[in-house]
Amino acid sequence: MSSIKSSSPDVAALIPILRKVVDLCRKLELPKEAAVFARLARRFEKKPPPWERAETQALNAFCHGLTILAIWTKLGRNKRPFDRICREFYDYVIPREPSKKAAKRRHNWKAIKKSKTFWELTGESELHAVTIPNSPRAGRPTTVRLTLSNPYGPLDKVEFLVRVGNPNDDPTDEEDSDSAPGWVQAQLVEEIVYVDGEEKLRSKTQKSFKGETPWDGTYDAKLVLPPGQRSIEIKIVSRHRELRSMVLSDWNVPIK
Repeated sequence: MSSIKSSSPDVAALIPILRKVVDLCRKLELPKEAAVFARLARRFEKKPPPWERAETQALNAFCHGLTILAIWTKLGRNKRPFDRICREFYDYVIPREPSKKAAKRRHNWKAIKKSKTFWELTGESELHAVTIPNSPRAGRPTTVRLTLSNPYGPLDKVEFLVRVGNPNDDPTDEEDSDSAPGWVQAQLVEEIVYVDGEEKLRSKTQKSFKGETPWDGTYDAKLVLPPGQRSIEIKIVSRHRELRSMVLSDWNVPIK
């Protein structure tokens, strides 16, 4: 689980993005290219430079022709893993102001675009999670909202369940989907697809899609949380080969 700040420019926010490139390069067996981004991440972590200098150094790394060529060559036809990291980097360094029309259109979406709590799952999926309200109160209903994103298309055969855990006890094992009690089913409340660069409700589009169609599916569940330090565990039940079933148990939430 990791987080990336997205408000004012912050050198620390570049570090997890750089490390994603390091991980990708290592998977592609590109040690020299991995070392470039690893050194930059360590430098920013040890002694963060002023934002302008950090921005220039990071841009130079992302724009270095031989490095990018090596990564693209190894990726072959599917360059999406690196494209996604680049998009995240440039969206942070050079944030784009949405048009008034686009801002109005996105205003009511339930989908979580960015959150402090998220997981990178198999099949290039990402899961973002928030509680509503942001600071849950003991004994009151709390909405747990989950958004599953996949760059290739809708994942229809996926279910989510959530439960209250105690981080002081043994968390549910990642492979243990049966022994823990108290699971609550999360309901699918929204599906967004990206067609021709535009966000649309899936229900307002054609039923089948040709080619890659990025998708966000948002799920809600209600929990009543007791006071103290708690965890919210998430069970993923998937019948997709690309997305593995598992339990996520590292989301700790203080309850007042």
